[in-house]
Amino acid sequence: MASRSDSSPLVLAVVALFLGAVAMVLLFVWEPAGDGPQVIDPLATTPEAEVPRDPGDPELVAAEQREAVAPTPTTDTFTTVLWPLDVVLDLVEDRTLPEVPAGRPLGSGRTARLAGRIADAYGKGVRASVRISDGPNAGRVLECDASGRYGANDLYPGMAIVDVTGPNILGSRREVRLRQDKEELLNISYARPSVVQGQIVDEAGEPIAGAFVRLDGQECTTDETGTFYYIEVAAGLCLLEATKEGFAAKRMVLGVSGGNVVQPGKIKVALGRPATLRLVLAADIGGPEPAEVYLMPARTNFERSYPWHLVNPIRVGGSTPVVIQDLPEGPIHVRAYRTGAIADPAYMQVSLHAGEEEKVSIRLKPAKVVAGNVFGPDGLVAGAHVRLTAADPPNALQRHFVTTDELWLDHVLPPMPAAIQELDADGNGHFRVTSWSDLSPFRLLEVTSPDGKLAARICLGPELDDKEIDIHLEPVVERTSTLVVDLPGRTQALPVTVNVDGLPGEPRVVPASDPLVVEGLKPGVYRMRAVWHGERVANDPALVIDGEAHATFVLPAEAIEGQSEEIWRKLDMPYPRREGAAQ
Repeated sequence: MASRSDSSPLVLAVVALFLGAVAMVLLFVWEPAGDGPQVIDPLATTPEAEVPRDPGDPELVAAEQREAVAPTPTTDTFTTVLWPLDVVLDLVEDRTLPEVPAGRPLGSGRTARLAGRIADAYGKGVRASVRISDGPNAGRVLECDASGRYGANDLYPGMAIVDVTGPNILGSRREVRLRQDKEELLNISYARPSVVQGQIVDEAGEPIAGAFVRLDGQECTTDETGTFYYIEVAAGLCLLEATKEGFAAKRMVLGVSGGNVVQPGKIKVALGRPATLRLVLAADIGGPEPAEVYLMPARTNFERSYPWHLVNPIRVGGSTPVVIQDLPEGPIHVRAYRTGAIADPAYMQVSLHAGEEEKVSIRLKPAKVVAGNVFGPDGLVAGAHVRLTAADPPNALQRHFVTTDELWLDHVLPPMPAAIQELDADGNGHFRVTSWSDLSPFRLLEVTSPDGKLAARICLGPELDDKEIDIHLEPVVERTSTLVVDLPGRTQALPVTVNVDGLPGEPRVVPASDPLVVEGLKPGVYRMRAVWHGERVANDPALVIDGEAHATFVLPAEAIEGQSEEIWRKLDMPYPRREGAAQ
């Protein structure tokens, strides 16, 4: 047994090694501060400082890729194929909808795409929810998969506000511009958040206390010096909304860089003196529900900084005026909609002046309507939900807005009644909606019972204007289709990912003896693409999937034979081995 004096040098050596290891860890973890705080330009449309790292970067998804392509090496799922076969299915014609005699099919116009990835503070994907809270797609929720990826390619074009929530993340509120036939990417990483502070002032530069400030979804109220302060804000283009009674509200996009501290005095948001608008119906035409009034800028480049989505729509009914305060000064358009009536003229231009009140009398005239009664198996259905949609809503809106400005691409507007109307039938199962057949001769009428168990879909033509129709609801039966893909020549399993309508599917491994089966598809015509490691395997622009459809993919030799152990090791991936095989 060693004596106490003999063990002391050994103990000291162990302690020294331990302290040295701690020092090395601190050396690599600690990041020294830069030359100074990063200035954030409140009016910037893109961050001028360091752009946050794309959550789609291979470094951030390495862990998810390892899970996806390194399955348990059993007899059924063993594979040395390193890269997955990526299959993309985009619905281009929905065959669950009624056919149209002429013109655009029902359901057209939803061709804008939104995709991205949400990553936590460690770069790992988050099963977050991406909710479109404002804009023409309001209420749509996109769920992220295990790797944090989300997507949809059947959205209406227009400016939108999305709210991101999920476990163990700060959450965000961002603005995205969705364009027809184009994809918008929204990647958010919660690594290296920034400290953001600023000040809300009036036009004279005096601080405004008690102002409500929402930055990237987080909320606070300014103190007596007008200061707002957020200890953690995710990097990227963050939406800031500031409101205070007695001032015109303000919205702007802040370009926030990762891991910075914004010092006092760098951000000042000035709230202007407000204008007031008084609305009244000149004649009680249409209804009986109130008219919906929408305020929007007369020019796309005017008052981009005002949050119009916080005002619209305004409900005006009877002879009682409605007063809207805290509006920005300048020219605006006033548009009104009501069942059985249309505005005359289609819109009115009004110039608002700070400190003054303008009065607008809304004039309506009778319009063509679609009316009817909703029946179920037991008779009339009270309170049935009714939705009337133009065959191609974006096209209908372009015809409706006589100006060349595409306001819905620059300002956040809700679904406009000229293209989409929603209401509930009365207690007797009767409904009435404005036709708008001049904008879209054929429209989709969808009626659903209050419990959602009964429904009907009908194509309405102009011949049904100003006529009473009977709608008979039937039990909802969900029609789904299946795609079966043969993958001949394989002797081992194949990793596969399937993306349907922009929504990433969970990674899977198809055994060597099985085909690839994609279930739960909506019957229709699809654009199908399949790629393995950058090499195209299939491309069908008009694949009909109605019931059970079949296809055959001829895989590249490397997708069948797999990759060598050397390639796996070069990518820092553990080479799979069969059970019982020698190591």
